[in-house]
Amino acid sequence: MKLLGLEYQKIDMYPNFCMLYYLENVELIDCMTCGHSRYKPKTGGEKTLVEHKKLRYFPITHKLYKLFMSPKIVEYMT
Repeated sequence: MKLLGLEYQKIDMYPNFCMLYYLENVELIDCMTCGHSRYKPKTGGEKTLVEHKKLRYFPITHKLYKLFMSPKIVEYMT
C-alpha cells in the first residue's frame, strides 16, 4: 500500500468488535465492555505481546481533497 502512496494506521481492537484501542483508550490493556485482555496469552518463547485483532484505517480524506482540486480531473467528473 505504501508503494501506491496510501498510508494507513494500525489500531488494535477486541475480537468481538466491542472496543477500539484508539485515542484516549490506547494505553488500556483490558476491554472496558467485557473485561477481556487486549493481547493473546503468551505461548512458548514469545517475547512480545500479540494483539487479538488489528484494524487498518485508511485516512483518504486528504487524498480525495487533493484529487478533486485538479481541474483536469474535475472535467471528467461532470
